[in-house]
Amino acid sequence: MERRDFLRLSTCLLAGGIPLDILEASQNYRILKGDTLSAIAKKFGTTVAKLKQLNGLKSDRILVGQSLKVRETVRSTLQASTVSEIAKAPINRSKWKHVIVHHSATTQGSAKSFHQAHLRRGMANGLAYHFVIGNGKGSKDGMIEIGHRWRGQLNGGHVKNEWFNGNSIGICMVGNFEKSKPTTQQMQSLHQLLAHLKGGGLFKAQLRLFAHKELPREQTLCPGKHLDLKALHRTYGRLPS
Repeated sequence: MERRDFLRLSTCLLAGGIPLDILEASQNYRILKGDTLSAIAKKFGTTVAKLKQLNGLKSDRILVGQSLKVRETVRSTLQASTVSEIAKAPINRSKWKHVIVHHSATTQGSAKSFHQAHLRRGMANGLAYHFVIGNGKGSKDGMIEIGHRWRGQLNGGHVKNEWFNGNSIGICMVGNFEKSKPTTQQMQSLHQLLAHLKGGGLFKAQLRLFAHKELPREQTLCPGKHLDLKALHRTYGRLPS
């Protein structure tokens, strides 16, 4: 399925309350002559072990014409209340150009705790991000918290570069992804939020996706080595040249 079709359809699915993962999981791959598990794993940003687990394979042997599942099915939807709360903001359609993904580099946290911490650091507007996705330690696993910077359409404070802060939506996932992976529910929520922001017709420009460390001169490991950035870029767009 083409990325533009995925984004268009996911917007419709959100409105209808149908799980986004059903659409993503439908991207089974039909094996062609010359294919190998390792080549397919590389193509879809996964591992041979994961492909074998998802498809119940006991060996690396595959057959031409065989349908191979390349996505793990997790049933979850972006709640209608979250879509409604996002839309309640007086959205500045021409302001936002990018979306930047972060990790908190902490084992726990929430929008409230980060807000207090950022105030103590001298940030006048507190919480630096527009959205926070919980990991079950401080807020519910996969919960999308909408910050006051989004509600007020304020500049972010999530990167050093003030130009990017002025036109980029900051999403922070709670956790230290240098040490461990995000939870399954966090990733599902991130996919759903990105699909809505990038494909929901909220902005004049098509948002470009960055991880924090992909910005020039930021000198950071954020959002950590265990967040699969290649998979995110395959779905939501490659880095701009």
